[in-house]
Amino acid sequence: ATGARSRQRTVVSQQRLARSATLDLTVADVDQAAAKVRSAAARVDGAVTSEEVSSDEGHAWGEVVVTVPSSRLDTTLDALSELGTVERRTTSTSDESSTYTDTASRIKTMRASIARVQRLIASTDDIDQLVTLESDLSTRQADLESLLAQLKDLERRTSTSPVTVSLSQEGAPEREDEDATGFVAGLSAGWDAFGSSAAVLLTVLGALTPFAALGLLVTAPLVWWWRRRRVSAPLVPAAGGPARRHG
Repeated sequence: ATGARSRQRTVVSQQRLARSATLDLTVADVDQAAAKVRSAAARVDGAVTSEEVSSDEGHAWGEVVVTVPSSRLDTTLDALSELGTVERRTTSTSDESSTYTDTASRIKTMRASIARVQRLIASTDDIDQLVTLESDLSTRQADLESLLAQLKDLERRTSTSPVTVSLSQEGAPEREDEDATGFVAGLSAGWDAFGSSAAVLLTVLGALTPFAALGLLVTAPLVWWWRRRRVSAPLVPAAGGPARRHG
């Protein structure tokens, strides 16, 4: 039983977990809260990855991304939660144990392969074979460098955790839901469409009004002259019809 517990502790100690977290806070002062986020990260030997703080019409918001040791992630989140009202707190974890083990194994195999090629180079006097072996050695050394970089990145991701802290000032207006639905949303959209259509119609009418007035000034005298001409024209009898009597 003791041996089983020992093996279990060994498996757990070799587990490689990549953890990250997000924290949305409503705070009284965004600038002060951002400074406290930086201080909280420094207390656990963390670092600030990025920071952005801005304001608009008296309302401020910001986002600070810090990286802290994975072993201190939970305590750091607890400390940061004290800075304001927690609107959302999430953590995510991915198990990179198999990837880490596979990469470490490939590095070990590649190093042994490089050592074997180096021994062949040292023992050969054939120029053609020497050129081929040196080319093969360069390729394997480049592959080894790539594997070492991957292992280093895995070690970084499984030993440190990024925390994204979003800060919003108390009393800031809520952002409108871009995907709002329902009767009110439909009514608002319809009213906006009606207002846009009416604006377009009035614009067209305004553009045509000067031309209509000019046309009226030109055609009005012609219409008046044509009507006077029809009234003053004498009545001519039709051919073969009775002559008009003159009293």
